Amino acid sequence: MTEQLAPSLLTVDRENDQLRVTEYGRVWDGQLEISEFESDERVQLLEEDGRTVAFTVHEPFEVDLDEVTEPELWDGPKFQVPSLALPPSSIGEVVLAARGQYADGASTVDAIFFHLAIGSDDPEEGAMLWRAVIEAGDLKGHFGLGYTLYELEWFREAHTHLRHYTELTPQNSWAWCWLGKACEAIHDRHGATEAYRRAIQLESTGGYETDAPELLEAMAGPRDREVEG
Repeated sequence: MTEQLAPSLLTVDRENDQLRVTEYGRVWDGQLEISEFESDERVQLLEEDGRTVAFTVHEPFEVDLDEVTEPELWDGPKFQVPSLALPPSSIGEVVLAARGQYADGASTVDAIFFHLAIGSDDPEEGAMLWRAVIEAGDLKGHFGLGYTLYELEWFREAHTHLRHYTELTPQNSWAWCWLGKACEAIHDRHGATEAYRRAIQLESTGGYETDAPELLEAMAGPRDREVEG
């Protein structure tokens, strides 16, 4: 019986000069299980539970695939990428097809909305754009929407998206840090403490450096610090 592959999102980001393929429902952001091809470090793989669920190619229109020696490029994991109208295809086959489809210099819609959202100075406009990122298939939009809703002081809505993002990227220390801030804003002191502690733990194992230590200390207050001392 042929293995059924989960559909994957193709992201072509001309501004960052990246091509990424990610199984729908997953996010590439802050994980620690990323490996690189030795013959060309611009090709990176994300593995979860012993299975490759995403790959990124930096400078995808310049990488010489003939010089990539890893067999995984052609004979490794297969991806189902609906936007390319291909059968299940290898990393190399996906890159070649994307080069042809995006030879005009365009980016995919999710990348276009992502950069518009990042560049917006209007939180209400930003929230609209982050929703568009999510609707285009890039679930990183939940993080952007979460912190933008926080800026708008829509704290419960922010908490919903930031909590979901920690489920998508449990090794992302910034996701936990922002969840802690949202918990504080809705007066969930226990949730904030746990989120900040999780962020600090992830920092100690190689995660992003965040504001969690300072936020946790500030939340404790002078009286709590005296008791602890």
